[in-house]
Amino acid sequence: MNKEEVLQIINEQPKWYQKIQLPFGLETPGRDRSQTANCIFPTDLKGASVLDIGCAEGFFCFEAKRRNAGRVVGLDLDRDRQRTATKLAGVLGFDIEFLQGSVMDIENLGMFDYVLCLNILHHLTDPIGIIHKLINITREKLVLEVADISMGIADIGRKRKSKAVLGWWGPLFKLLPIELRPGILAVDSRGRFLITRNWIKNLFQNQYCDIERIEFSDSELQHRYLALASIRSIEALRFISGPTNVGKSEFVARLKSGDPEVSQLIGLNLKDGWRVMTASKLQSRPDGEVKKLVLEYDICRTILRRYGYYQYDPALTIKRVADEKTVYVLVCPVDSLVVRVREVLNSYQNPKGKHVRKAERMIFEYSQPGRLRKLYESWISYCKANGFELRYIDVSSRNVKSVTEKEALMLVS
Repeated sequence: MNKEEVLQIINEQPKWYQKIQLPFGLETPGRDRSQTANCIFPTDLKGASVLDIGCAEGFFCFEAKRRNAGRVVGLDLDRDRQRTATKLAGVLGFDIEFLQGSVMDIENLGMFDYVLCLNILHHLTDPIGIIHKLINITREKLVLEVADISMGIADIGRKRKSKAVLGWWGPLFKLLPIELRPGILAVDSRGRFLITRNWIKNLFQNQYCDIERIEFSDSELQHRYLALASIRSIEALRFISGPTNVGKSEFVARLKSGDPEVSQLIGLNLKDGWRVMTASKLQSRPDGEVKKLVLEYDICRTILRRYGYYQYDPALTIKRVADEKTVYVLVCPVDSLVVRVREVLNSYQNPKGKHVRKAERMIFEYSQPGRLRKLYESWISYCKANGFELRYIDVSSRNVKSVTEKEALMLVS
């Protein structure tokens, strides 16, 4: 393709969104997004796959290819932009899939190491649902460019009034440092979703335990910021699971102490780089990488936290990023379980504390005929449906032992 043909492609587009470097010293007359690209991508992507949603003329797709990306897909709702991006890919000699379509179609595209959704969320009718979809197709890093709530707060001298979004609190809100602004999702008079950084942070921390960390950076665009969510990568995941007061904490304590009976039973030595956490601790986002995780999980969380079903428990999103998943189900007779809960209940000093209410609730649940078995069956069914390897351990006495699923369910009936 010669210089005149490249110039023709440039002139065909009435308005350019992105500045793209082309052969013959030419470039498109759009906005320079190189600073954002440097924030998002490493120098060498080493064959990583990239999806850019709302790719416009394809700048970030081209930048990914320049950094040795593997499969690169650009998606845009505007067919003219999609066609222009395809032409530019031919000019630059890049093998990139440019597709015309909606963000609603992303689940059909497969998994990607890097997923970009830049300057899109505030235009959508369901940004939370889309964020959920984005996380589910991301293997390594999800990048959002988000419209801050400051977009709806007028600068001095502008005609648009701040009361359209935050009422008369708008000017006061602007005085707060960014990191101290509360988590707010607001809708302005034009129907755009405006989101503070702490709202994004709280969403990821409380809903997605498969995210290792969330970082923020200023955007080149006014009233926008970048949110970069890094996805966990876990080599091996072990659940120590069972109902409240079945003995999970004691079992884990024996494991930590190096008790040979427990270690041999589950074939695990914590000195081999394993980290032990409860589901609640996992949700609090511990710093640092976790490659091997032992998770102490109370199967009564669906009752106590009113999730309703296990698929709604944020702690269980961790399963998506684990290569190897094994669940150890601790069992003991229902009568023994009620006795253990009563012993714990009698040890509390405050008769009105939340721990007392929890113990009383569990005594009620365990006392219902068939309730404990139904709870176990629900957990086992969930684990099987999600590809976990299941093993059962009888913890009725100090001498723990492995049992079959049939024996385990008979024990809790």
